[in-house]
Amino acid sequence: MKKWKCTECQTITDDDKLLIDNNPFIKGRIIVACPSCYTVNAVAVVCDEYGCERVATFGYPTDEGYKNTCGEHMRKYKGKEQEAGEIRRLERKIEKLEADLLAAQNGTTVTTTDTQVTQ
Repeated sequence: MKKWKCTECQTITDDDKLLIDNNPFIKGRIIVACPSCYTVNAVAVVCDEYGCERVATFGYPTDEGYKNTCGEHMRKYKGKEQEAGEIRRLERKIEKLEADLLAAQNGTTVTTTDTQVTQ
């Protein structure tokens, strides 16, 4: 569940507490209002880092899904996520090379997809 911050009154709210309705001015669109001050379309996603109440200004994919962060937490974690992704990529490459080497030694053909090896 995402947290949202009203840019007018600074109230932080969960998804299910936001006031959402059809936009009376533009057919097929919705409006979102703050449940505290009722200001329309003035909510922004809050940083996913536990305890942080800053508005999220960055986001990136992770193994657990998409992560929204403020600038401070983006700088703190972005490098670590990229490093972890590069490590996983290199591990898969090593597994493929090992499977190819084993196949060559055994005289068999090997096809690899990601981390699965089939003979």
